Amino acid sequence: MPATVADAMGALWDAIDNWPALSGAFTEKLRFDGDNAMQGDAEPSISDFPCLAIDLVSVGPKPFTTQLQQWDVVFAVQIWTQDWNYDPALELIDKVIAAIHKCCPTGSTVPYIKTATGFYIDSPIPIDFKRVSLQDADGGGTLATMTTLKPTLRINRNPFV
Repeated sequence: MPATVADAMGALWDAIDNWPALSGAFTEKLRFDGDNAMQGDAEPSISDFPCLAIDLVSVGPKPFTTQLQQWDVVFAVQIWTQDWNYDPALELIDKVIAAIHKCCPTGSTVPYIKTATGFYIDSPIPIDFKRVSLQDADGGGTLATMTTLKPTLRINRNPFV
């Protein structure tokens, strides 16, 4: 059966959740899918740093044959860190990229992404940095860095089935 967008998102979470170098690296993981879907703002609170969120950015079909289409599924993997210092984010970026590319299910040598979608992840992964100021409930605030990795996963779909 062809992979779905949900399969692709699940594979991203599985890769990150199961990569040993990321074990305990994030105070909070914001999920927008499945039973753990967040309600309300997608912005973390100050106490959540460092924080990780995965959000769907776009899904775009490309005609591959008359019936089969290859879809590019773009995600935003956001890493939130405190202050405007890039160093904590840069350290986490390397680990997240390694997880996305290399993390395999137990007993397998095939990465989660390939197992779920049928394709290895497209490289390179674009990375954006944004300095933001977050407000807390008391009216105060803190400086934060939002680093966004934008991996593109591919899936094959037949829209006629």
